[in-house]
Amino acid sequence: AMQLGKWRRADDYWLSYIGPSELFRDCASAVVENSGRIFAKLQVSCSHEVSSVPFVPSPGNIYDKLKAMHDLGVSGVMQSWLGGGYPSLMVKAVGELSFKEFPETKEKFLMSLAQKDWGPKAKDVVKVWNLFQEAYGNYPLAVAFGYYGPMHDGPLWPLYLEPRNLPLAPNYLTDFPPSGDRIGECILYNHTLEEILILCRAMSETWDQGVAILKGLRECYASDRERIKEINVAAALGVHFRSGINIFRFYHLREQLAENLQVDALGILGQMEQIVLNEIENSEELLDYVNYDPLLGFSSDAEDFKYYPEKFHWRIKQLKDLLKTEFPTIRQRIEKQLVPFPRYTGEEPEEKVYNCRRFADSSITNEALFEGSWEMIKSDSLTIVGSESVDSNTTWRAGYTDEALCINICCKRVEKSDDVSKQNSENGSEWETGEGDEMVEVRLEPQRLWPYPPIFIKRDGSYKMSGLELGNFQDDGKKEIVAIDKPDEWTVTLKIPFASLGREPKNKFKPLKINIVRNSEVNSKWVCKEPLERRIIYFTENPAEFGWLVFE
Repeated sequence: AMQLGKWRRADDYWLSYIGPSELFRDCASAVVENSGRIFAKLQVSCSHEVSSVPFVPSPGNIYDKLKAMHDLGVSGVMQSWLGGGYPSLMVKAVGELSFKEFPETKEKFLMSLAQKDWGPKAKDVVKVWNLFQEAYGNYPLAVAFGYYGPMHDGPLWPLYLEPRNLPLAPNYLTDFPPSGDRIGECILYNHTLEEILILCRAMSETWDQGVAILKGLRECYASDRERIKEINVAAALGVHFRSGINIFRFYHLREQLAENLQVDALGILGQMEQIVLNEIENSEELLDYVNYDPLLGFSSDAEDFKYYPEKFHWRIKQLKDLLKTEFPTIRQRIEKQLVPFPRYTGEEPEEKVYNCRRFADSSITNEALFEGSWEMIKSDSLTIVGSESVDSNTTWRAGYTDEALCINICCKRVEKSDDVSKQNSENGSEWETGEGDEMVEVRLEPQRLWPYPPIFIKRDGSYKMSGLELGNFQDDGKKEIVAIDKPDEWTVTLKIPFASLGREPKNKFKPLKINIVRNSEVNSKWVCKEPLERRIIYFTENPAEFGWLVFE
């Protein structure tokens, strides 16, 4: 789908995106031309963009979807999944558009729909619905955004001024800890953070225009509990969207603060402090709506509540404690002209460190990578997973030039054992590894808080970047690999241009998070951490399982 002038990959089911996709158009045309019948699958009351409210009041989206289906000759719909089936005005809209003569215009249909419940204020409500459709059309089209983003329950997310590097919780489950600060996990590579801010701001501001009109109708419908509940659902969604944009703004500002690049650090800190105050208000406002309508917060996908009163009180306390503790500490560091987050940016790393040396010859060639250029570069060993034993059969080293990072991994042959099972990385195990069933992984994190696909390399030098398939990541193909396969060992050397890592020239020599993994009879890693509970897209990978590569 096109969004902000770029094509975005929109997997899964969407209410905000009308469609249909080119693939569906082709399928429908082929079926109809052969006198067949084809049905569409729709999420109706809501979809997984926001599944913690009973419905998203935007019946104009339903009209546009069914209009496209009529035009294509679609026979009918399979309506809803676990979520999206709540009996609401959205379900009513589908019913009327399915079994009556299709209305000539969307405005006539919306007016007819509004008059049944809103009577003399129908015209105002239709204006609101049109604003809601315009707003919802800005929902970022990225499946990870629905799976992990803050639009479901942002008013319950803790905020962290001191970086924690904690993963985000799946929105389709409730048995995970609260979402952390790894905001890139819900964006991946479908959008930039700046694009997310543009879209979410447009969605939030336009939605709030509609909510303001609805709130003006409260007095007229004070005795009509169903209309008040509809107003509250719309207002609750407004809080969700405001909170979502605040969370992205907060971490966007924190990244600016972390860079410490001649910015107004105290001014940025002040903006972040105001966001925390606004988020306390958002939690308190949404709590009022929940007290009126306890159904708010229930997610059919999770079969549980994403939020409830006790959780609001917990979040409000967390934010108030943040203002009392972390903000004064960071303000003092800034006033003393100290780096705000030295452990986070690698200036004072707590994790394992590899000191990466510059090659003497800045124009090093691939052939030279196996000659004298490596003589002064030290090697480091991996650690066997599940123990603290050193894997003396696997070593790695790294050097750099002005233009590229070079990583050399040496793997001695390991005798196969019947009692030791191969433990290939889960998100790369689908790749046929060929003879020997061995490969190495280079894991990098060029951008803080952003997952980066691991680079899987076979001993013949072929490679692929695996994982994050739903994130629209594009490999630029500029990595160079040289492999040497000997009877007693095999070696691969990877040369990655700094430009391929997406780093700006001024930042290319800043500390880089890295891990090296060998997948063989015994799985070993440079840095080993306990795996996390399995998450869609991210499997069991632990974002803390990195050390630092520091450029000397």
